[in-house]
Amino acid sequence: MRPPALLLLVFLLHLCAAAQRFPLAGYGQSNGLGNLNINGIVEDGEGFLWVGTENGLFRLEGDQFRRFGHDQGLANEFVYSLHVDRAGQLWVGTDDGLYHKQGDRFVDVREAGSEAAGRRLGVKPDAAFADEKNGNLLVVTSMGLVEVSGGSAHRYAPAVPQPIRSVLASREGALWIGCGDALCRVADGQWSRWGEERGVPRGVWMELFQAHDGTLWARDGAHVIALPEDRDRFHIEETGLPAERANDGYFTIAEDAAGRILTASAHGLARWQAGHWTVVGAAQGLPPYPITMLRRDHENRLWLGLAGHGLAQWLGYDQWESWTPQEGLASSSVWSILPVSPTLTYVASEQGLNIVNSATGAIQSWDRLGADGREAVRFMQQTSDGHAWFVNRSGVINELDPANQALRRYPALTGAIRNAMADRENRLWVATSSGLYVNTPGPAGRVFQPLRDAAFDTNYFYDIAQSPSGEFWASGRTGLFHLVGGHWHKIDLGANHLDPRFELIAPLAGSVWVSDYNHAIDRLRIVGDKVAGVEAVNPPVVASEQVVFLRADQRGWLWVGTDHGADVFNGENWRRVTQDNGLLWNDLDERAFAAAPDGSVWIGSSAGVSHWRAPQDAFAPLDLRAVITSFEASGRGRPLLASFTGLGAASSEELSYRYRLRGLENDWTETTHGEARYASLPPGHYQFEVEAVDGAQHLVSAAAVESVLINAPWWRSGPFEFTIPLLLFALALQLWGWRERYLRRRAEGLERLIAARTEELETEKAELLAAREELRIQATRDSLTQLWNRRAIFELLETQLARAAREDSRLAVVLVDLDHFKAVNDRFGHLRGDRALQEAGRRFVRAARPYDSIGRYGGEEFLIIMPGLDHDDGVARLEVFRRALTREPFVIDGAALQLTCSLGVSWVRGAAVLEDVLDSADRALYLAKKLGRDRVEYANAWR
Repeated sequence: MRPPALLLLVFLLHLCAAAQRFPLAGYGQSNGLGNLNINGIVEDGEGFLWVGTENGLFRLEGDQFRRFGHDQGLANEFVYSLHVDRAGQLWVGTDDGLYHKQGDRFVDVREAGSEAAGRRLGVKPDAAFADEKNGNLLVVTSMGLVEVSGGSAHRYAPAVPQPIRSVLASREGALWIGCGDALCRVADGQWSRWGEERGVPRGVWMELFQAHDGTLWARDGAHVIALPEDRDRFHIEETGLPAERANDGYFTIAEDAAGRILTASAHGLARWQAGHWTVVGAAQGLPPYPITMLRRDHENRLWLGLAGHGLAQWLGYDQWESWTPQEGLASSSVWSILPVSPTLTYVASEQGLNIVNSATGAIQSWDRLGADGREAVRFMQQTSDGHAWFVNRSGVINELDPANQALRRYPALTGAIRNAMADRENRLWVATSSGLYVNTPGPAGRVFQPLRDAAFDTNYFYDIAQSPSGEFWASGRTGLFHLVGGHWHKIDLGANHLDPRFELIAPLAGSVWVSDYNHAIDRLRIVGDKVAGVEAVNPPVVASEQVVFLRADQRGWLWVGTDHGADVFNGENWRRVTQDNGLLWNDLDERAFAAAPDGSVWIGSSAGVSHWRAPQDAFAPLDLRAVITSFEASGRGRPLLASFTGLGAASSEELSYRYRLRGLENDWTETTHGEARYASLPPGHYQFEVEAVDGAQHLVSAAAVESVLINAPWWRSGPFEFTIPLLLFALALQLWGWRERYLRRRAEGLERLIAARTEELETEKAELLAAREELRIQATRDSLTQLWNRRAIFELLETQLARAAREDSRLAVVLVDLDHFKAVNDRFGHLRGDRALQEAGRRFVRAARPYDSIGRYGGEEFLIIMPGLDHDDGVARLEVFRRALTREPFVIDGAALQLTCSLGVSWVRGAAVLEDVLDSADRALYLAKKLGRDRVEYANAWR
């Protein structure tokens, strides 16, 4: 039973301490992701991650994105949604088309079987896809729900209430549809409406998801509901979910490997477990931006799309957690770690002690040691009686009895403390610069006694360790010592030229691993009292020569800490753990490692402490593959160009490649870039081979192979060789030698010129793309608010009016004016008024849907375009814009200012003229001002 004092400590940690931090890696424009508004994330059958944005489709290759657009067949680069079907094939939905990836091209799908045959399918924003059991695909489009089969689309029957927002084909064969303000279920060709009588509140159900256990989940802006397989009624599942759950209109749902449901909330990522939602947000390291998409890939990595801020990967999801000073750790430099129970762990850092509850993520300072705790505690141990020991480097030692939380302070030992160890016999050993001490329980209590033995030819000891078989080993300034039969024996190092100052030792399975004063690592095979063999372990086997800890866990695994992460050896294979896997920081601290009884490990660094819950997963089989992404070989006289990447690597940081061209070379060429280039090749059959190499995991993939044939030129054809050589044999011999020398010189010169020109063109292309993107932004964005400028918003309005006329769809055009804004300028000045305009623009953007457009109309007026807006939904949405300004005051120079706005709305359906629409919106705005401001007025009703 846990002692009462410990129970109280757990309770206090749960109530008042900060939470842990989770590691994330971000991907943006520096990784080739040209647009940061993520609308879709999927993984295809090959294992490639695809990202759809507002300005292109991108595929992740290594740690860089490759863009797909017009050259690959995509007529429109505004990607609304992505889907991978059961066959692993990629589907792309854009504003004016549905595309299917075939090879390296994208082919659009057209409507069939009606008078509009051949028309492109415009895919709606947030469009949903569903895979039917018959292999067909269902897609929500601008025409409604369509069924895609054989490269063409047909309208789906039976007809269900409109509008359709989402679709899901369940595993039991039924079809679920977000229809109207409810859900519809289609089975055996018949549909039924599920509304409030079945537990479905009135709403716009934008997201449907079926979990691994068969439970059906659905989301709208106000509710999250679930239908277990054995139930006939939905339940609202909102325990622990913040009231403000709409997350700016993003409703994505996913499931992690443990079967927990994940969804986006206004405060971060919400995770459902045991009937309760837990929200992970900015306090745990998540960026403070709305989550637009969630996706778990086949390696259980979690990917998050962030509104306007690119892509993020949750590194080591559900395995790694960390604590830094931001979460409450006393200092970023960690000296020692001690797990004292399945959930509680002491962490000693440079500025004091903390205790961490790994079950709740809570952390709290622990100051029971007083001044001894504020002086850096360098070593902590727990003896088998449950007592915790805190050892300062100066020699002060404190003992904590967990039964009554009583502390005992021992007289300081002489000399500098180098290490401490609790053995299996309930003793505490301390290695110091003045001797080796042991603390043994006795009738009169514990007393630290110095050890005296004839084998000791030094009083300076570095380390003390006990092997899995129970043997004791110690290292001193003169070498290595072994306790046998109650007596110590010094190990003869022989003629191995070893530095005897072994600062770190780890005895394991018949050998002793040592790290000397120069930080090298050696594995010593010892027979009797003599070293019989030495195996040096150096980079790249371990990450670095700067070794800071060398320890064994209860499994018999060896852990090596360096300034570039940690390496672990399970007796057969090495694996590396770095920031790419979820470690907080690569620069680890001296001796800051602890293996917990539950098999997890704790690692300290100069940035804080990390907890790895499942280190055994490091040795799970990895599907490392090399993939050739493009291959161009046009024939003799032209270069061979190949691009390639690696899939399935646990760590992209140390992913490299080696390649060769069989028929030309046998040796491998190594590179960290996914490209290879060969200049003009002689005729023949060749095989290009490439392998991916994961240095961190010591893995090499199977070779990806591409064959190529370079044909001989015409003058080496059969007829020529058999008819002409008889007449010109003598001359040919002379000309042949001259020609060969000339061609070699010419090829060498061309190769140099091509290489130089290729480099120039690549540089020019990169500069041109960057300049073009900058000019596009300058031409379309308002310099103050970064919203669309007047010219750009008018072009967008013309486009949406044309679309409304073409599709007979609906559109709301809104003019917004900040009330009494001249008074703000008069009171605070124009510079501070500009800041208020900027904040107003930001609030409108947060209130908008992903596909709404907002521009600065002029001065303090804004123009908002809201396509596809229903009248019932529109009234509520427009109130959201008005409340975006009034929800909380603006703060200018410390003074709170309450701003309001007036909105004039013009509804459009079908054909309309831009000037008439703006004029009617302006009249509605004038009416809103006339009626007292801070209100929404409408110029017309739906026609």
